[in-house]
Amino acid sequence: MNPNQIPLWKQAPFVRLLIPLIMGIIIQDWALITGSILMLWMCVLFAIFLLYYYLPLHKRYYWRNFHALFLLGLVFFHALFINWNNNPKHQSSWFGHFLSQERGILVSIDEPLERRGRFMKTTVTIKAGLLNQHLQPCFGKMLLYIKAANTSALHISDLIFIRKSPQQIKAPDNPGAFDYQQYQARQKIYHQIFLSEHDLVKIQDGHPYLFYNLIYHVREEILSILKKFIHHPQELGIAEALLIGYKNDLDQELVQSYVTTGVVHIIAISGLHLGLIYMGLIWLFNKIPVIKNSRLIKYIAVVICLWFFAILTGASASVLRSAVMFTCIAAGKIINKNSSIENALAASAFILLCFNPDFLWDLGFQLSYLAIIGIVLFQKPIQYLLSPNNYLIKKLWEMISITTAAQIMTFPICLFHFHQFPSLFLISNLMAVPLSTMILFGEILLLVVCKCITLSTFLGILIEKMIGFLNAFISYLHRLPFSTIQNIYSDIYCTSVQYAILIFMILFILRKKKVYIKACFFLTTIFSTILTNATISINNQKKVVFYQSKRGNVIDMINGKFYYCYSAESENLKNHSIQKMLLASRLYFGCDHPCVQSGGGSVLIKDNLFQFSNRLILIINKHVKYRALHQPVDVDILYLSDNPTVKISELLQTIRPKTILFAASNRKSKVEQWKKECKFLCKNYYSMYENGAYVYEIK
Repeated sequence: MNPNQIPLWKQAPFVRLLIPLIMGIIIQDWALITGSILMLWMCVLFAIFLLYYYLPLHKRYYWRNFHALFLLGLVFFHALFINWNNNPKHQSSWFGHFLSQERGILVSIDEPLERRGRFMKTTVTIKAGLLNQHLQPCFGKMLLYIKAANTSALHISDLIFIRKSPQQIKAPDNPGAFDYQQYQARQKIYHQIFLSEHDLVKIQDGHPYLFYNLIYHVREEILSILKKFIHHPQELGIAEALLIGYKNDLDQELVQSYVTTGVVHIIAISGLHLGLIYMGLIWLFNKIPVIKNSRLIKYIAVVICLWFFAILTGASASVLRSAVMFTCIAAGKIINKNSSIENALAASAFILLCFNPDFLWDLGFQLSYLAIIGIVLFQKPIQYLLSPNNYLIKKLWEMISITTAAQIMTFPICLFHFHQFPSLFLISNLMAVPLSTMILFGEILLLVVCKCITLSTFLGILIEKMIGFLNAFISYLHRLPFSTIQNIYSDIYCTSVQYAILIFMILFILRKKKVYIKACFFLTTIFSTILTNATISINNQKKVVFYQSKRGNVIDMINGKFYYCYSAESENLKNHSIQKMLLASRLYFGCDHPCVQSGGGSVLIKDNLFQFSNRLILIINKHVKYRALHQPVDVDILYLSDNPTVKISELLQTIRPKTILFAASNRKSKVEQWKKECKFLCKNYYSMYENGAYVYEIK
């Protein structure tokens, strides 16, 4: 390390403050320390922090390091407190505390209604609850689903009275499924409600804020311009997502192609878009004589335009990160100081996490920051590996180094969430990034010249052709058999060790000390041990997974990495939603090898009786006509699905099951009747309708 080089913690003081802030948020999520205790500690630390300034000068010099520690401690307890306070469940007026007593709720519509199948969906803010014939003020948010035919008269900020009680958002029904409950909980939404026309009354028309009205109308105007000049549905969906983050018209198969090839950031408004717009605004304002001569006016105008665009696109965590970061950079320019990118990055994260601690768990927030950190730390070392003389090759290598550097920091967390790696990410990004940049600026130009029909028509055709070429290229890469490495095992321990290795690699690059390389080798050994243990555990697993599906019984019998899938209706297994459910579950359990059932295999089948690893499973459904047996039969699982006309008391005369399963394909009323019989007969049962999939572990 150069002795004249200023250390990172002095160049970027916000890095020091960010570390205890993140630690506090993580610990509060785990420990749930109450606010009164935190307030007491914060007051004590703040008092000691202020007391330092009343000490004599020589004492202050002696205690200066402890003073810094008290500041970091204050930030740590501040993080604990804001994370505790950010949870509405800790507030006495949260509507969830009165849910059992409420006979109706008064809500305000927050967002434009969007179609979700047979329903229109929006988010609402609770204003009051009807308790004892009186409206009691309370607060909270929930999801509102209402039949599409009944939404024409509902708009943003309308007040409506709902007579129905909300329900809690359910946990995932099947293993490996996306945890929608946790995702919404991060948005502080815990309930949802499904309405018909008789369940609500409109109280008054809303009057949204002028600025929100402006944003909404600008957004609608942009969408109408794009729809006017770009006609093909797939190209239109990408154009809307690329420019303003509107995703309702995206083709889901095409989105999957973008995901698996590693360029989904193109259609998810992120730092790339704001960076391009920031540079474009600087170039534009430098051409305007009145503005370019005043640094203050120029950068204030840039910041205003950036924030307008950020809000226009929905203000996602990654966009807010970029907007705050570029605001910090612009503030440095205004006061004639070139703030380091590390400090601007840390400052933007610090501000956002103080505003909303749950941003820390947002995947977009994580990926955007990790990508920028990777570029800042690794891009130059990678670029210096080659020094081509040709200008075009030099620029191409610069792009490769940027893409590779971003991938280095993001691949562990991508493996953790998606268990796949886009092996062609370099090729896809080299084409997608410059082409999407041209498309983005082309769309902005289209908005500017939209009144000139001839030029706008030409631009619309050109943009549509470019997007069509991009879609075709990405789809071609997606179809290649080696485009994605799938089913990669990763858990929280693997991911933590991978990032620990990266941290020591960074320290080695900065300080050039051998101890950091030794630490990397040690951590690599730990990583190998974790993977070995996981592989052994997967190879030794034996379980039967009864999936929750209203389409009938779908069952996986898993032995190590092999599975055998059964469904009474074979057509069910071709259904897209069931295939998606099965893929997520098998990825979760680490089994990716199908096995063909045969008489000598691990799964033996005779009619509706299954034997798997010395366990017996009896299925009774609408296709099976139950007849009483001459001799009682002991089975491990009795599985009732598709509304068979049987009574539990009759079944138990000749079948002795350890557990009775009620599939979600049964009518709710029938399940309730069976449950009553099981309780009366003291028989162990499990209702998949209420509790989701049932995983039967075989020891």
